[in-house]
Amino acid sequence: MQDKQNLIAEHSNRVLKVGLVGWDNMTSGAVTYYLNSEHHAEVVVLDDFRKPTAAYCRTTELDVVVLGANQHSLKELENLQVISSNKDGPKIAVYFDNFESNFAWSVLRHGAAGIISGDTNVQALPSILELIASGEVFVPSCMIASGPKRVNGDFGDNCLLPDTEEKTLRMIAEGHINKEIALKLDVTEMHVKMIVRRICKALDARNRAHAVAKAIRLGLI
Repeated sequence: MQDKQNLIAEHSNRVLKVGLVGWDNMTSGAVTYYLNSEHHAEVVVLDDFRKPTAAYCRTTELDVVVLGANQHSLKELENLQVISSNKDGPKIAVYFDNFESNFAWSVLRHGAAGIISGDTNVQALPSILELIASGEVFVPSCMIASGPKRVNGDFGDNCLLPDTEEKTLRMIAEGHINKEIALKLDVTEMHVKMIVRRICKALDARNRAHAVAKAIRLGLI
């Protein structure tokens, strides 16, 4: 938890640089105005997904590139993932004006670092973008609630994710801390830490955020 706070603090201490790609003019204008005036973020609006090339992202030092889902395909997202795969490259998030659960899950499995739904409170947007920029994975609660149960891989082929691990992963994805998870599971915080370590080992994940990302992309939650 401390590592997560340090990462977010590090990004919060400098100007957040955001690229909006393929958004409609009205929405991008409103978001740009709010981020500039209330959060002092730097926003670049692009109408074509081909414009944020690797060289362009290095020059502008973008932290997050947010694609408009209605204007982009999974193939185009894969192209941009080449950029974000660089440790110094921007994180890729996808904005859904009209949320589509199945497409959103597919987007995450193709490597997106976050999903932002059209009903997100604009006041929460800066924090969400800071979270994604820091390396965390963000998904809206409505997406967690509708998540698929398909499993293939680290917990065993064609089996359900163990109930406790699944619940823990979902709560981590929703932003709950160990104390809150412990209360909901009626166990101790130490037991939650053991569950998280077990999950990270099974998924070969570096930390809880990495575990959530891998679990989402594998369809575990």
